[in-house]
Amino acid sequence: MSDKIKLGVRVKDIVTGFEGIAVERCMFLDGTVSIGIRARSDKGEYEMPKTNYISEAYLQVIDEGIHVAPVTQAIGFKSEEAA
Repeated sequence: MSDKIKLGVRVKDIVTGFEGIAVERCMFLDGTVSIGIRARSDKGEYEMPKTNYISEAYLQVIDEGIHVAPVTQAIGFKSEEAA
């Protein structure tokens, strides 16, 4: 799998100029990779911005963007707790 664009970095589409954070990676059967990009929301703090999918070949890394600490334990509850 191509890791040219790491998730969490800020990227720019060299064709359209669209900028945002790389939040998703989508690999197709033919080997092409698209990256899901989210721009900063202008509709308020609680509005989830739309994700735009752009071919990895057209993206340029601008800066390190954001980094989230990895999850170290399971999210949710244990099956014994459900009873």
